[in-house]
Amino acid sequence: MCSVVRKFDCIKQTISSSTPDVFALNETFLNHSTGDNELHIDGYNIVRSDRTTASGEHGGEGILICTKDHYDIQCLPNSKFCTPNVESVWLCINLVKSHPILVACIYRPPDASIDACLIFLRVREQPAMSSATL
Repeated sequence: MCSVVRKFDCIKQTISSSTPDVFALNETFLNHSTGDNELHIDGYNIVRSDRTTASGEHGGEGILICTKDHYDIQCLPNSKFCTPNVESVWLCINLVKSHPILVACIYRPPDASIDACLIFLRVREQPAMSSATL
């Protein structure tokens, strides 16, 4: 994606015309200077995880998940996770008369090993699954 702000009008137009229930973006390059109100899309909630130098990581990347605003969503405990090898956001979408849906946006930087990402997923699998009560 390489900077969601510069491309936001195009993203907003695509979302408005296709109306997905959920969508995710990687490499948002967002930081504290961009408020959620600047990323507002009518009818959607945004959950984002910015990757900044203040968090001990190099700046850039970052991920976000948007869901239609009529869904009951919860960000899972400790779900915004960032290491040099992988970053993620995990949500639970609670549906009426159905089981909840676990949604994750996961980014592996090009210089990170696939094995490191797989280890991360194995470690995260149990807490995420039990928290979502799937």
